[in-house]
Amino acid sequence: MDFWKQAIEKTGTLDQKTIRDVFATEHFNTVLGDTYFTVFGDGGGLMAKESHQGEIGQWQNGIFEVVGGGDWPNTKLTADFIYPKPAWPAP
Repeated sequence: MDFWKQAIEKTGTLDQKTIRDVFATEHFNTVLGDTYFTVFGDGGGLMAKESHQGEIGQWQNGIFEVVGGGDWPNTKLTADFIYPKPAWPAP
Protein backbone atom coordinates (compact mmCIF):
# COMPACT_ATOMS: atom_id res chain seq x y z
CA MET A 1 0.00 0.00 0.00
CA ASP A 2 2.98 2.30 0.61
CA PHE A 3 3.98 1.84 -3.02
CA TRP A 4 0.45 2.56 -4.30
CA LYS A 5 0.22 5.70 -2.16
CA GLN A 6 3.55 7.05 -3.37
CA ALA A 7 2.76 6.22 -7.01
CA ILE A 8 -0.55 8.10 -6.80
CA GLU A 9 1.11 11.06 -5.07
CA LYS A 10 3.87 11.15 -7.71
CA THR A 11 1.42 11.10 -10.64
CA GLY A 12 -1.38 13.11 -9.07
CA THR A 13 -3.93 10.81 -10.69
CA LEU A 14 -5.87 7.58 -10.20
CA ASP A 15 -5.48 6.67 -13.89
CA GLN A 16 -4.52 2.99 -13.91
CA LYS A 17 -2.23 3.14 -16.97
CA THR A 18 -0.31 6.09 -15.55
CA ILE A 19 0.09 4.36 -12.18
CA ARG A 20 1.10 1.11 -13.91
CA ASP A 21 3.87 3.00 -15.73
CA VAL A 22 5.17 4.26 -12.38
CA PHE A 23 5.07 0.71 -10.99
CA ALA A 24 7.16 -0.45 -13.96
CA THR A 25 9.87 2.18 -13.60
CA GLU A 26 10.11 3.68 -10.11
CA HIS A 27 11.71 2.69 -6.80
CA PHE A 28 10.03 3.87 -3.59
CA ASN A 29 11.11 3.58 0.03
CA THR A 30 8.46 1.56 1.89
CA VAL A 31 8.31 -0.44 5.13
CA LEU A 32 10.20 -3.14 3.17
CA GLY A 33 12.98 -0.71 2.22
CA ASP A 34 13.78 -0.06 -1.46
CA THR A 35 10.72 -1.41 -3.28
CA TYR A 36 10.33 -1.85 -7.03
CA PHE A 37 8.90 -4.24 -9.61
CA THR A 38 10.53 -6.42 -12.26
CA VAL A 39 8.64 -6.14 -15.56
CA PHE A 40 8.62 -9.06 -18.00
CA GLY A 41 6.80 -10.33 -21.08
CA ASP A 42 4.10 -8.05 -22.46
CA GLY A 43 4.08 -5.77 -19.45
CA GLY A 44 3.42 -8.12 -16.56
CA GLY A 45 5.53 -7.91 -13.46
CA LEU A 46 6.20 -8.97 -9.90
CA MET A 47 7.70 -7.22 -6.91
CA ALA A 48 11.46 -7.68 -7.31
CA LYS A 49 12.80 -10.47 -5.10
CA GLU A 50 15.34 -8.00 -3.72
CA SER A 51 12.45 -5.92 -2.36
CA HIS A 52 11.25 -8.37 0.25
CA GLN A 53 13.00 -10.42 2.85
CA GLY A 54 11.38 -13.76 2.38
CA GLU A 55 8.33 -15.63 1.20
CA ILE A 56 7.56 -18.02 4.04
CA GLY A 57 6.42 -16.59 7.33
CA GLN A 58 5.22 -17.99 10.62
CA TRP A 59 3.66 -16.37 13.68
CA GLN A 60 5.88 -17.06 16.68
CA ASN A 61 5.16 -15.60 20.11
CA GLY A 62 2.88 -12.96 18.60
CA ILE A 63 5.48 -11.78 16.03
CA PHE A 64 5.42 -12.57 12.30
CA GLU A 65 8.82 -14.08 11.51
CA VAL A 66 10.47 -14.77 8.12
CA VAL A 67 11.41 -18.46 8.21
CA GLY A 68 12.25 -19.26 4.56
CA GLY A 69 11.87 -18.60 0.86
CA GLY A 70 13.05 -15.66 -1.18
CA ASP A 71 16.53 -15.66 -2.72
CA TRP A 72 17.79 -18.74 -0.90
CA PRO A 73 20.39 -18.91 0.66
CA ASN A 74 20.46 -15.11 0.87
CA THR A 75 17.01 -14.87 2.46
CA LYS A 76 17.09 -12.67 5.55
CA LEU A 77 15.59 -15.09 8.06
CA THR A 78 14.37 -13.65 11.33
CA ALA A 79 13.73 -16.99 13.08
CA ASP A 80 14.03 -20.74 12.62
CA PHE A 81 11.06 -22.62 11.14
CA ILE A 82 9.10 -24.44 13.86
CA TYR A 83 7.70 -27.84 12.84
CA PRO A 84 5.37 -29.28 13.78
CA LYS A 85 3.36 -26.16 14.55
CA PRO A 86 2.68 -25.83 18.27
CA ALA A 87 -0.94 -26.14 19.41
CA TRP A 88 -3.01 -22.95 19.42
CA PRO A 89 -3.25 -21.34 22.87
CA ALA A 90 -6.41 -22.12 24.86
CA PRO A 91 -9.03 -19.34 24.70
